Parts: sequence; structure tokens; C-alpha cells
Amino acid sequence: MPDMPVEALELSIKHRDLFEQYDLLETDEERKALKEANPEWVDDTRRIEAYKNEASDDIVENWVDRGKTVDEFSAGSSEAKVWLLDNPEVHKWALAQELLTDDGSDWNEPVLRINVKWCEELGIDIKHLDAWLPPPEIADTYFDYNEKGEEFGWNSWECQIILASNEAFREWKGLDMPDMPVEALELSIKHRDLFEQYDLLETDEERKALKEANPE
Repeated sequence: MPDMPVEALELSIKHRDLFEQYDLLETDEERKALKEANPEWVDDTRRIEAYKNEASDDIVENWVDRGKTVDEFSAGSSEAKVWLLDNPEVHKWALAQELLTDDGSDWNEPVLRINVKWCEELGIDIKHLDAWLPPPEIADTYFDYNEKGEEFGWNSWECQIILASNEAFREWKGLDMPDMPVEALELSIKHRDLFEQYDLLETDEERKALKEANPE
């Protein structure tokens, strides 16, 4: 019985000519050009690799998809790492088969995801991201601030509390200290629903009734 699975053998035969061409090439530039001219073959080389390493059909196709991300951004890129974070079963398989060695235990997932988000949405070159990202000591505050801003608005009480409570972050952002004290902001958040109800009322009688029903 052959050591190579049938699926891998069939794909190897299908692309025999390209494998032979590749073996005859002498430079990285020539090999790169051959791969770029034959994307189906490149996908199938990854299928062969996966089949040879006891992958299920789902893992095989995911390994091909991961390869496309690697080709576009590089194996060590934020995009490639986020792909593995989003596909843990593939990552686990690749580690078990020793196709990958980095288990991701020291990756900073929030930073990786914001890297990818900014590169996609803002068109920022990842090489220049250091100028945009906060120092490590305020990174958690930075991500919390962004989450609150997207959920409640950048002038929300939630964002103002963060600015009022973290001088280092506020200075890094170049923003002023909020006028409202933290204690007042906290109470405003606590009673947000009532404030919103109050703003919708049209008569003094309605406002008075709401106040009387909520003495706290």
C-alpha cells in the first residue's frame, strides 16, 4: 500500500508537468512566477500536503484557504495569525503534524485584530501601524475606549469616564479632561434609561410623574 494517500497521488499525477518544471527551476524568482501563473496548482500542492498529514476534507480546504492568506500577507502577518485564531481546529491539526510550530500563546489577539481592521478599513500599511497603536501600558484602555465609542458614541458618558480615569491614555489621545466629574458620569450611566425616557416626554405633568415614580 503506498504511503501517500490516494487523493494526494491523484493530484500529484494531475500536475506532474508543473512539478517537473518546478524541479528544474534555479531561482526563487522563476519559482514564484510559476506559482503565480498556476494558482490551481498551488492550491493543490497544499491539498497534497494536508492529505499527506492525515487531514479531513474540511481541514484540507481550510488549509488551502489559509495558504491564500499567507501568500497575500506572509506567514507571520497579523492576517495569517488572525486566520489561525478564527480556525483553531486547523491550527491544532497543523501543530500536531508539525506543519506549524508557533502555538500562538504569546500573541496579543486584540492588537492583531485591530491591525487587520485598520489595514482593511483605513488602508494603513501594516509597517506603519506602530505609529497608530498605543503603548502597551494603556493598550487595554485603548481597546475598551474604542469598544465603548463604537457602541455608545465618542462623546458618551462611557467614553468620558475612561478619559477622566486614565490620565496617560487621555494625554496619548491628546484630549482634554471631561467637564463632568466621574461620580456624576457614573450616576448618569446608572440612570440612562430614565434620562432617555425623560427626554422623550412632552409635558411638565409627564416629567413630574416620572420624577415622583423614581425618587432615587
